[in-house]
Amino acid sequence: MITYCATEAMGTSLRECSANYVRECLLNGSGAVRIDHLDGTVEYIAGTRYDLSPLRWEARPADDIIELICTGIVVREVSGGVGIRRATIADLDRVNGPSLQQG
Repeated sequence: MITYCATEAMGTSLRECSANYVRECLLNGSGAVRIDHLDGTVEYIAGTRYDLSPLRWEARPADDIIELICTGIVVREVSGGVGIRRATIADLDRVNGPSLQQG
């Protein structure tokens, strides 16, 4: 299963979004993160088109939690042991196929 989320304005929380929105965030420079869970679930979490603050993550080794942070606010916590990295357009293309450009 694949889920797509994006930060709300000012990075205060997450909302569901489409793969196209995640792609748009990658293209406009706000970026996205890919989280690969041990059960095979993949999450893409994007910035927002309105706030170009970079998403980052930090580990909390004491309780094996990884925090995803935007504008200094924790917007998502995941258990340790997941794969987490910057998402790329190629990641989305492998899942959804390349988007069509009108011209």
